[in-house]
Amino acid sequence: MMVALFIACSHAGCVGLLPMREAIEEFRGPPGLDIISKTTWVNHTFDSLDPLNSQFSANVPIVIPESARAVRLNFIVEMDLEQFSEMTGDFRYASYQFLDPGGAVKWESNATGSVQEPQLVLTSPDPGTWRLLVDARGYGFELSNLATSKDKVSVWVVVETSELVYSDET
Repeated sequence: MMVALFIACSHAGCVGLLPMREAIEEFRGPPGLDIISKTTWVNHTFDSLDPLNSQFSANVPIVIPESARAVRLNFIVEMDLEQFSEMTGDFRYASYQFLDPGGAVKWESNATGSVQEPQLVLTSPDPGTWRLLVDARGYGFELSNLATSKDKVSVWVVVETSELVYSDET
């Protein structure tokens, strides 16, 4: 049947293309929804005791398209030897702000010790360019495999979008 339809439509010229396309589309199943995740990471590991190398900052644009279904944010800070600040009198911290396209703070957090915060989820976010601001101060050292202590900060944002996909099976 498909061959007969193809022959009939191909001899009809351009006018025959429309019925041929519609006939082929009928054999294709209904479209499905596919979720696509795009992750933006900000990671930093402090590896020096030098006060001049103890600061870290990042300002990362995150484009959220109109097809975005959700935004997920994760924040983890690891500060080994938390008593280090008490011994040196130096303040260690990690913080982030997640700003919407208008510049308003949507989420923010500050940590002065090790923390793994629960994932934050925003459904149906406004499209546009959001900003992730990260600021941290920490230290790190390694004593020839005897002792190691390195402060770490990790913030990652996952933007989930959806798109229609058609089955390739006929």
